[in-house]
Amino acid sequence: MQVISIFQDQFHPQKVLIEMSTRFQIPSFQILGLPAPEIQEARERIMAAFMSSGFDFPKKKVVVNLAPSALPKSGTGHDLAIAVTILQEVLDIPWPEHLLAWGELGLNGRVKPCGHIGALIEILITENLPLTLLLCPEDAIQFYTYVSWRIENQLPALPEFKLLCIRALEEIPDQIQNPKKINLESLSSTELSHTHIFPTPLALLPLSSPLRRLLHITMVGRHHALLLGPKGVGKSQMLEWFKALTPNSKPSQTWMRLLHSESKTTHFTFDPPIRRVHAQVKPAHLFGSFNTKGFKAGELALAHGGLLIADEFLEWHRDAKECLREPLEKKEVYFTKLQGSIHYPCDIHFVGTGNLCRCGGMPEEFISYIQPDVLLTLRDKLPPCKCRHQEVRDYFGKVSGPIADRIDLVVVIAPSKPSSAEEKSENNDTVFDQLESIKKGVARDRAFALQHFSYLPGEIPASVLEERYSRKKSFELLLEPIQSLRSRHKILRIAHTLQAMDQSVIMKEVHLFEAIQLRWKEPT
Repeated sequence: MQVISIFQDQFHPQKVLIEMSTRFQIPSFQILGLPAPEIQEARERIMAAFMSSGFDFPKKKVVVNLAPSALPKSGTGHDLAIAVTILQEVLDIPWPEHLLAWGELGLNGRVKPCGHIGALIEILITENLPLTLLLCPEDAIQFYTYVSWRIENQLPALPEFKLLCIRALEEIPDQIQNPKKINLESLSSTELSHTHIFPTPLALLPLSSPLRRLLHITMVGRHHALLLGPKGVGKSQMLEWFKALTPNSKPSQTWMRLLHSESKTTHFTFDPPIRRVHAQVKPAHLFGSFNTKGFKAGELALAHGGLLIADEFLEWHRDAKECLREPLEKKEVYFTKLQGSIHYPCDIHFVGTGNLCRCGGMPEEFISYIQPDVLLTLRDKLPPCKCRHQEVRDYFGKVSGPIADRIDLVVVIAPSKPSSAEEKSENNDTVFDQLESIKKGVARDRAFALQHFSYLPGEIPASVLEERYSRKKSFELLLEPIQSLRSRHKILRIAHTLQAMDQSVIMKEVHLFEAIQLRWKEPT
């Protein structure tokens, strides 16, 4: 009989083969294979459980190996698998050919839950184990719920096997000889919630027309955005709107988030994760870190399929900013440390905010971002800047060129002119009405983009962009000053978004011109 257990890691749970050897020597019990202290302590738990259950522990030298031997292992989930391996030496009963056991043993022989049941399901799917029987604790309602949720959402199904939920070690012989097959497809998932709950409208305030258009562009194309501006211009309020408009996660993204999470809930929703990162964040907080139990997920993994908000992005440490290059561009992360390597998907929507200078005012270098007719009205109301010219340039230079190239929209938000009569009548609508109106507009434009481009505009591959627009001379003239190829592709993606918002089947020069204005600009 081949007995398998699981080394639980939040991203890549791995199978562990339990091997045993007995010899007629002085009785002893040894566990090999780089076990952590809690696995070494399993010797006492297993021997006490055998005694409490009425089984005789072999009066031999017992050596158990956890293969692969070079992989450090931790957790208490190996207790049941080791006990079953020893039981086959003690009991003369027919055993299945391949068996997976996962559970912690109490001193009285009770089988207890030992970790996230999602990791157990993940390894059954990814490893494609030749499994005939699965032993797990009686408290396995989570297993039923997770499997039925996957079936309902058309995710890869589990292989066929027999499932035994046991309460104590003494039940194993009877249940091994008389297993009951459970039809996973008939399991109910009535406990699951698939609703997306928007934040209360009380957290939202009306936005000016320029900010609403910027919000619309960002959400239709799912563009990464960095919003810069003086204090009081509405950056924080924009973030509340981004949170309210972030769409539901896909089933595969929800499942990955389930594996990351430390909670063991059976009440799932498709609500997207919204992670807000403070200015003192370090690379280890973003990528994750290794500890004695394996890999601990960072903010990038926890935000997969949702929104990552970077507060005061210009104040971030340089290393933290630069480590976003690969996640923003490739939507995946390769993370390597001495303890091992981790590769995980990172499909995030990045939105950052920042001031234009340390004092939070409106420097003279950015006055050109204000419309001339508005400047006459707002000149005396602009927050004054106390910084010198070189200080402004140094502060603005905290965002390096490579990071700016990977962010689609780097926009300086300037104070806008007072609302016209038409805008005032529009603002008389409730915030909830405005939210519903923007949601419908974003959904309409996204559907148009998917129908005509097969992608959301912000996710169109570079090869497709070059193939479709490399021969248009009018576009080439507009793009000629753009030296960075990556920046050229960002502009074309933004232009696709503007095209979808106009419901136009062809891209026009006006779309490309506006897209160029939404890209990176150095202070004058």
